[in-house]
Amino acid sequence: MIYMRIQGGLGNQLYTYSFGRAVSAYIGVELVLDLFDFGTRKYPDGRAYEWPYFMGGLNITERVATPEEYDAVEESLQDKDISCYKPELIPYLKEVYKPGLCVSLMGDDWRYHEPVINDLRKQFTPLVELNGKCAGLLEEIRSSESVGMHVRLGDYTTNVGCLVLPVAYYHDCLTIMRRSLDNPRVYVFTDSPEMVRGKIDADLPVTLVEGNEPATDMALLSACRHKIIANSSFSFWAARLDGRKGGVTLAPDTHFLPIIRFLDIHPPSYPPEWRVVKVRFPDEWREQLLQWEKDFQRRKERGIVP
Repeated sequence: MIYMRIQGGLGNQLYTYSFGRAVSAYIGVELVLDLFDFGTRKYPDGRAYEWPYFMGGLNITERVATPEEYDAVEESLQDKDISCYKPELIPYLKEVYKPGLCVSLMGDDWRYHEPVINDLRKQFTPLVELNGKCAGLLEEIRSSESVGMHVRLGDYTTNVGCLVLPVAYYHDCLTIMRRSLDNPRVYVFTDSPEMVRGKIDADLPVTLVEGNEPATDMALLSACRHKIIANSSFSFWAARLDGRKGGVTLAPDTHFLPIIRFLDIHPPSYPPEWRVVKVRFPDEWREQLLQWEKDFQRRKERGIVP
């Protein structure tokens, strides 16, 4: 068997699970989920955080490791350079495999899980069918030229290392959708509805979707015929899990701020049928970008780098 350490919020949990699923299928062994990272943890600067385990509401059947197993497993891989695809990585894990191997790696490139994507599309669905207002919304989404748009805010607004996509990116994407589709209707998904409500100037019918569990929102976003995704694993998976042909998926050409810290990071990788949209940074961001550079340098000097 192979243990896969599950990490992060819903989107990153799906990344780590899908990588483990691809590795276990390639080796031909059982996959066991290691949930050691869930519970209270601390950032390097001492701030506490806690991620809930979201995948319990999905059709995932793999066994979860017991607390007694945590001490017995060997955490064999802590690969920090995961910003680009490494085709030799999964074959390497097969070479070094021995029972009890524990892999701790995000594997956040669609090519890793491509061999098992059809299985993942079956597993990453809610255990319970949508009902009530969500069932009605799902029917509306399916019967219209729906455009699901994800606006990622939340902790991105307070973390100097995260990029909140500028409004210009969403305007550019909506312009493409208006020119490409007949009578599109926009459904906005966000982790901060109070910051978005009433501020979407789309010149199109807009519905703000709110009040649901993350897995429910992901299912609804995935059901939209077309998608505008953010620099977020959540909307990446919502688009990736939609196996239908013919829809338009627009994705940002960068996940990071255009500052020195991120210049060497590889651009995001997407399935070839998706369309990549250049993120335009407004001129008024220049002063703020310089301030972010200074903040990062100060944190680096103090040994506090998020």
